[in-house]
Amino acid sequence: MKFISSILLLLLVLISWSWGDNFNNSRRQGFQHYAAWNADSTLFYLLPLYRAHPEEDSVAIAVAEASLWKKDFRTATQVISNLRHSERPEALRVKGLLFEQAGRLNEALQVYDKAIPRLSQPWGTMERRAQVLAWLGRVPEAKAQVQKVLGAKEPSKGLRVRCLLDLALWTAWDKDLSGSIKLLEQALALDGKSIEALLQLGQVYEWQGDFPQAKKTYGRVLNLNDRHAEARLRLDKLQWVK
Repeated sequence: MKFISSILLLLLVLISWSWGDNFNNSRRQGFQHYAAWNADSTLFYLLPLYRAHPEEDSVAIAVAEASLWKKDFRTATQVISNLRHSERPEALRVKGLLFEQAGRLNEALQVYDKAIPRLSQPWGTMERRAQVLAWLGRVPEAKAQVQKVLGAKEPSKGLRVRCLLDLALWTAWDKDLSGSIKLLEQALALDGKSIEALLQLGQVYEWQGDFPQAKKTYGRVLNLNDRHAEARLRLDKLQWVK
């Protein structure tokens, strides 16, 4: 009997070790995909962990944000409402994103204003705040916000490109199409393969009436991805325009 008890205890220890290894491996892989903005893989690894350990806020926040990337507001809302420390900066950041996507713009702005001073890397949230300001019609404030991001050393290349695209769009809203093109050229100087920047540049050329340049720009998109449906559609519409 003592021998059998020892064997059972050993099996329990081995199972515990195996579970711990699987937990840590899933957690590590989940956060790697989260850092790479891969919603499906983030949820594949982290959602089961969240269900098993809903008290771990770092996992919960990643699950909530990845759910928002997929427009799954129900899951995101449930997870955010059950956070243990809902006033922490990262929790506020994701709560602001939830309000933003739900169209509750003034509430999103209030939450972002609480989060930004407390975030160690606030740059992405500052860009989101600028988007909200623009949607609220406060474009000069939005421009000033992204200029602060562009003036800092820490933001990534991808975030800088996104800020330049924001500025280019808002500049086009002000009917300054030449200024918008210059900003888009700056974005493409940072990332010449940015399909979003090329599509936006082609659109501005269309607004400017420069259809040959618009066609050329959409052609650059198709050189990067010959199956890009939006670029193909826009180019087809311009086939008979000179």
